[in-house]
Amino acid sequence: MKRVRVGKLVRDKIADLIEESGDRSTTQILSKKEYVRELKRKAIEEAKELSNAKTPTEVVMELADLKEVLSALSKTAGISEREITKIQRSRRTSRGGFEKRLYLESVTLTDQSTWRSYYKIRARPKRKINS
Repeated sequence: MKRVRVGKLVRDKIADLIEESGDRSTTQILSKKEYVRELKRKAIEEAKELSNAKTPTEVVMELADLKEVLSALSKTAGISEREITKIQRSRRTSRGGFEKRLYLESVTLTDQSTWRSYYKIRARPKRKINS
């Protein structure tokens, strides 16, 4: 027998499925703070898996997994699907969606541009001139 350290949030029935297969698992119940942290990590994991999905079947499976994690995260935060949809529509109205498939290659920003913070661009420090 070989013990493998997993260390990640899993779906509710995974430990039971492992036991039913004849293997053993060790679990713990996370605190709310730990749960939120692990849900965020899981969202990143699922997004990476979605990024690596190659077939339509893999894409839909990973989208479903990501949606499950996001649903759990919003429920834990006390945010309803209705509220998320409202904000989503508002942002689509003010910023647009992704239907046009626009890929922003570059921007040329003035020093006073309000977009500097969005793109995390700091003003260049003034160079000291050595005399």
